[in-house]
Amino acid sequence: MVGTGNPSSLGDEPLDQIAMTMRDLVWAPLGIAVGMQFLLLGLMFGSIQGASQGLARSLFGKMIPESRSAEFFGFFGFFGRVAAIIGPAMYTFFSLTVSSRAGILSIGFLILGGLFLLYRVDVDDAVRVAEEYEAGLKNNKSESE
Repeated sequence: MVGTGNPSSLGDEPLDQIAMTMRDLVWAPLGIAVGMQFLLLGLMFGSIQGASQGLARSLFGKMIPESRSAEFFGFFGFFGRVAAIIGPAMYTFFSLTVSSRAGILSIGFLILGGLFLLYRVDVDDAVRVAEEYEAGLKNNKSESE
């Protein structure tokens, strides 16, 4: 489909103002075409997503008791699979009921919600609790011998 009925046509939806502002203030002055914009977007998100997964596993590994790492990483993997369902489901729901741009915005809100929850995590306290749990296991083991 070509013309104003094309989903990438800008100007007929409330959220189009964001894309039009980016086009006018960033892409046009730099002379970057649409194909290159998609490549840059993919590079940015690819570098962020890969690094964030490694950092998440490292941080999670610090916060769990070593003796129960298999159990906790099982939960970690399970919730990763749940997230892989929730994100596309939200996008699909909002894309079908509102617009594809609203679907993308819903994923943005999901990411912001995750950042809010991550901000509230007390990593030092979690590490302390995991160390206390391991110390308690060692004490119980030495008392039983």
